[in-house]
Amino acid sequence: MADGRDIPLWDNHAQQCREANRVLFEFDPTKENAGGWLRKKVLAVLQPGSLVLDLGCGPGYWRKLFEGMDYTGFDQSTGMLELAKEYPSERPNWVQGNAREVDHHFSTGNFSLVFVASVLQHNRHEPDKREIVEAAHRIIKDGGYFLLTENTFRADNRPQSVGNPDDTDGYSFTPAGWEKFMLSLGFKLLDFNGQSEYLFQKG
Repeated sequence: MADGRDIPLWDNHAQQCREANRVLFEFDPTKENAGGWLRKKVLAVLQPGSLVLDLGCGPGYWRKLFEGMDYTGFDQSTGMLELAKEYPSERPNWVQGNAREVDHHFSTGNFSLVFVASVLQHNRHEPDKREIVEAAHRIIKDGGYFLLTENTFRADNRPQSVGNPDDTDGYSFTPAGWEKFMLSLGFKLLDFNGQSEYLFQKG
């Protein structure tokens, strides 16, 4: 995660994950659910060995989404990164830092793709959410990608958002709201899946 105010919370959550014996996520690109859409998009837009950053990676549960790529996990929580290192990995590369300053750790235009999973929705203090995307924009190469899965308002989870594309609680947005937010920061929407998965491109 990126909100430094919550580091103890995420360190504690890492211990809870360890005690629950959670495992790395699996992805089947032939299926639209369970992350299959995300894996299919990764394979469609990236070449093998492409540089990928999992921003707010936690224990790295999403790393198999990027099998065949040059993967780096980035998180502020020491507890989360310690847990990430306990899982087998062919090419472990873990970096600690605040996501709002991720561009201090990597070269401009370094990555082909940056991925976030439930990171932006947790950064509720203005301007944290915007600063994370701005920093990610700087380290993504021209024409590169921002892949995200974030809480999205729908009829089933926020009925008042129906017919109100600008509805927000400061945490999350409608699909149109996410598109508008990301467009304002230099990313155009390429594709959207079902409830919460988005592929954006820089430029």
